[in-house]
Amino acid sequence: QKRGDQVWFVSNRIGENAHLQTLSWLYEHGIDFPCVFFAEDKIPYLRLLRANFFIDDRPDTVAEVARVSEEEGWKHFSVYVKDMAYNRAVHNVKRAGSVKEALIAEGYWE
Repeated sequence: QKRGDQVWFVSNRIGENAHLQTLSWLYEHGIDFPCVFFAEDKIPYLRLLRANFFIDDRPDTVAEVARVSEEEGWKHFSVYVKDMAYNRAVHNVKRAGSVKEALIAEGYWE
């Protein structure tokens, strides 16, 4: 069961239909009324939104967000890597098999 928290997605997906593809994927995975931004550098958006949760599958992105959040002392902030075979070398962050699994683990989805 969803709690009604506001969820923002910052994606680096590219292509002519990137926005529609992203929205469709999110709806198919149970995310109602998603708000999506597109950016290669996600950290400025995380700061602006005062995010408290982040998940990504790209090792370099996850490592950079984890490093910046620790250096800047972001309170109540969790970093997850979406568990994939190609990112098993990423350590010191939480792992989840899906966005929904991470949201449940953080208490945003019951």
